[in-house]
Amino acid sequence: MPIIPQVGRRGLSLRLVIWSVYTVLSVGAVTMVYPFALMVSTSFEDKLDRSSSEYRLVPRWVTSRRTRYQSFLLARHPGLDNLEQLNARHGTSYGEFSAIPLPDFSGNEGFVERRVKDWHEFKASLPPDHLCYFGYVSTVPLEYQGWIKEKFETIEAYNEACLEEKRNFKLVAIPVERYDSPLWKPDDSPKWRDWVAFKENLEPRHREPTRIDQIWREFLTQRYSTVERLNAAYGTQYASIADAMLPPCVPANTKQRADWEAFVRTQFPPRYVRFPGEADRETALEQWREGTVPVDEIELAHPEHLYREFLLKKYGSLEALNAAQGTDVAVVMQIRPPRMEEDWLEFDGWTWRDRLKAMFRNYGIAVNHLFYERRAFLNTAVLCIGTVLSALTVNPLCAYALSRFRLSYTNKVLLFCLATMAFPAEVTMIPNYLLMRDLHLLNTYFALILPGMANGFSIFILKGFFDSLPKELYEAAQLDGAGELTMFARITLPLSGPVMAVIGIGAFTLAYGSFMWAFIVCQDPDYWTVMVYVYQLQILMKHGDLMALLVLTALPTLLVFIFCQRIILRGIVVPTMH
Repeated sequence: MPIIPQVGRRGLSLRLVIWSVYTVLSVGAVTMVYPFALMVSTSFEDKLDRSSSEYRLVPRWVTSRRTRYQSFLLARHPGLDNLEQLNARHGTSYGEFSAIPLPDFSGNEGFVERRVKDWHEFKASLPPDHLCYFGYVSTVPLEYQGWIKEKFETIEAYNEACLEEKRNFKLVAIPVERYDSPLWKPDDSPKWRDWVAFKENLEPRHREPTRIDQIWREFLTQRYSTVERLNAAYGTQYASIADAMLPPCVPANTKQRADWEAFVRTQFPPRYVRFPGEADRETALEQWREGTVPVDEIELAHPEHLYREFLLKKYGSLEALNAAQGTDVAVVMQIRPPRMEEDWLEFDGWTWRDRLKAMFRNYGIAVNHLFYERRAFLNTAVLCIGTVLSALTVNPLCAYALSRFRLSYTNKVLLFCLATMAFPAEVTMIPNYLLMRDLHLLNTYFALILPGMANGFSIFILKGFFDSLPKELYEAAQLDGAGELTMFARITLPLSGPVMAVIGIGAFTLAYGSFMWAFIVCQDPDYWTVMVYVYQLQILMKHGDLMALLVLTALPTLLVFIFCQRIILRGIVVPTMH
């Protein structure tokens, strides 16, 4: 029977009351759902969204193609930790990521495809020692880890071959290489040989030639600071220092010649020096290091220069090159590798599968981190199952005893059980920890489960429910000769399904979400639960990845609530005290 009859609902005052109640309930529902929706939305954000310090229900990249392009650059090149690296790659001078415009190649799509095709063809011809991944990693490390895993199959075999002590393949890093340094030399270790073999089979789009022009521009920036001072010294008309390319031969200008020689002698890697004639390279390199080879006799054959030679050889002349690629370069030194066009063409060719993959990129990272320690799931399962079983055993037995046997101090026991709710769990952690330590149960499953076996509030709820059960059932059972355990198992428990479900769900939620206690009593990582690993990972993960991880870990409790809400509502009772 409803509290307010149908006739009474027709009055204006009661309608206002009902509408007010629904309004309050709706606002309360929104305040509960909104934080979770915000967390879900944030889990799809990237570094670009987080830099704006805004929390939005709909990330900007969903509605803006320009923002999607900016996000694509961050996803395509994870090694670009700052804008300076992207500016050096694209030859731009943007002050922030949000200022990067959407390139406009409308009407020139064919030329762009031609430039990128030529660039990939050139990169495919480069040997491994012309590819350098220092400061620019893209997705190569992940592919390298997969390649190593496929080759060695077990981490033990990899550790034995490479003389390392990695726990798993996710900790395997690419070797440090500095092909852009004049002093660095590669070693001849097994790991290095594997890295070289891996680079030989890389797709052209993942090949990153050593960038020497960038080092030359940094050298000029340190010496002249501004493009005006550089133009005054060299007699050039550069619009910015980013337009200055390293000449392959010694320049005629006196000042430029001095700078060029100083750079080549101190900062240019000798492996890219081309010596005249048929001279023995090892001998020529030794003479070059000693300073006996004149700079007029050498040529710099770094990857950028080799790319220009490749284009001239392929098209024969600058005029043919400009006609084929839709450019208007006046001299060979103006030819720049089409890295921006390469990125744009890949972004423009994305399918809906690529967009979904980018959209759920954070979740992929979160899953990889979450399943990195699979024992955490075993520990969490043992904790939840053990806590639920103990809660459904100890609490009902205690409540049954208080309900069936009319003890003079029953109310005092119930008040004592309720008094435990007045103290937060943190207060009892120290004595519980000392107890577990004295019992030598630290770093065991017993330390996780035992302190939560009994719960005062659960006993109070169950006792009130058991009191509401018909006493005639127990009297009839006693006449048939049934004992207390038989009546408990065959009468009380079957009739207490809803409230037992509520107690079990509450125990599961409490055990699954517990972090502090599991972290205190189990310092051994082999006994860490999922929540402990989530705490550890938040130190390492980015904001969007962390939110995706939190969403994934929140799903079990959310699903339990969705599928068990009817049971929860049926199990809500108001206990009575006799």
